[in-house]
Amino acid sequence: MPLSGWLFLGSLFVFVISAFLVSAEERRGQRLFLPRIRAYFDQGCLAVVRFVRHTVSNSLRLSWYYGLHSALRALLSVIVRTYDSLERVFTENRKRARALRLAQKEGPPTHLSAIEDHKRATALSTSEKKRLRAKHLKGE
Repeated sequence: MPLSGWLFLGSLFVFVISAFLVSAEERRGQRLFLPRIRAYFDQGCLAVVRFVRHTVSNSLRLSWYYGLHSALRALLSVIVRTYDSLERVFTENRKRARALRLAQKEGPPTHLSAIEDHKRATALSTSEKKRLRAKHLKGE
């Protein structure tokens, strides 16, 4: 018989003995074969399971926090870009509003502003005013 056949028969034998042992222990309600060593191995297995659960749950929690943090960071960058673009628009609007206010204060040229401009352009100098005053006082 080849080696694989012997291994199969050995595995089958161990499986049958283990099944028989487990069913007998369940009927009695206590362990029959190496109870202390098996209890020690059970405690070790439970410690490993607790450690794995703790590690996996913490890893999942950290992954969740990291994902949430990344999403919030992306949202913040979108909000900042939107704020910056709106700020540029508001600044441009403020400049336009100031220019309009200045234009409204100056106003378009009217008849009175044309008269005022002409008055400034044809105004007499101080020496001409003195000569004219002296001439009027003499009666000329």
